[in-house]
Amino acid sequence: MILLVSGATRTVARYPECGVLISPRSGNSIDTVTASGRPWACDNDAFCNWGTERYWSMLAKVARADRSRLLWVTVPDVVADARETLNRWWEWYPQLDALGLPAAFVGQDGIERLRDEIPWHEMTAWFVGGSTEWKLSPASEDLAREAKQRGKWVHVGRVNSHKRLRHCVEIGADSVDGRQWSAWADTKIPGGLACLRRLNSQPVLF
Repeated sequence: MILLVSGATRTVARYPECGVLISPRSGNSIDTVTASGRPWACDNDAFCNWGTERYWSMLAKVARADRSRLLWVTVPDVVADARETLNRWWEWYPQLDALGLPAAFVGQDGIERLRDEIPWHEMTAWFVGGSTEWKLSPASEDLAREAKQRGKWVHVGRVNSHKRLRHCVEIGADSVDGRQWSAWADTKIPGGLACLRRLNSQPVLF
């Protein structure tokens, strides 16, 4: 499992195990990110400050970039609302598909009740979003494991503790992100990576 960090460019440069998470509001240069040879992905800012124009601007830059190490781009979602997230998926996914971008579907509270509508065949990645309660629920864990069985990349957002890192490894996640790794990069990233090294070296059954 790898840690994707938004911003904190100088700190991240010291740790080859880190990948990069770009968002419409981040200051990361996509050209610099691609030149680094690191894995990278794109979020959409739906959790805190969604903006259609900023999102489109990001997509345009990503579409022109070297995407050989691009993991996924999140399709716009609605926090804690599975039905509206599905509606946004069918509005936006065709546009990402037309640009040839690997799309991530964001799982939200209640998606387990709409299981037959989950777009497994279209998505490249399953992004575990939603409320903290839902992220840690048996329903969310079950869907993450199904995504792995279907060959999808699994990412978990808002992971900000070693305990949560362990949980993500246990459910088979491939990557995580969290605010603390960006906000307090110099103090938090070294400990987080040390934790991941220990966890990644342990066999996990899922």
